[in-house]
Amino acid sequence: MLTDPASTAAADAHWDGLPGDSYALDGLERYVESPRKRCDPSAMVAYRGTTLRYAAPVTVHSAFRERLQRFETVAAEVATRVYGRPPQRIRHAGGYTCRTSTGRHRERLSEHALGNAIDLVGFDFGPAKKTDVLPAGLPKQLRYGFQVRVQKHWGSNSSASAALHARFLRELTNELRDRRDIFRGFIGPADPKHADHLHFDVSPWRYVRL
Repeated sequence: MLTDPASTAAADAHWDGLPGDSYALDGLERYVESPRKRCDPSAMVAYRGTTLRYAAPVTVHSAFRERLQRFETVAAEVATRVYGRPPQRIRHAGGYTCRTSTGRHRERLSEHALGNAIDLVGFDFGPAKKTDVLPAGLPKQLRYGFQVRVQKHWGSNSSASAALHARFLRELTNELRDRRDIFRGFIGPADPKHADHLHFDVSPWRYVRL
């Protein structure tokens, strides 16, 4: 039996009015009896990146693509501040997937089913260029190519480089949380099911579990 959509929709839509940020997918029904009948692959696009490139195209709704473009700008800015250069590639574990939520609301469509979410695995960085202005104290090995991974580096302090990667991931998520025009939902390693990635979406409600 489904949850009463009148009460859940009112609660879920509450946060939507706070940021003053209208979004094309806000009005879509999330509580459904037949999830697969509500998925619309025809609305999806294969997105490769604008400011930054994705290691593989990510399939998302065309409306979510603009949010990813804004995300890339923030990621490039934070990376340049921490490492002196933006990443070469974004690593992800997928966007669109036709399924229900893996949380308590089994009858609720996952934002992935709407192409309205991405699972971020990490970033690949290339060697620094002679023209890059590197921050003081940058570990020597980070002048060369390296990888940042959520699973390995979130909260890590096993070395100076690992601690810097943890700082990068934290500063990135903090800046994204402060913005009201990019993502609204954030799940990370605080949830055991997200130990190896960061989930970002633009659902009509706000939640943060990093």
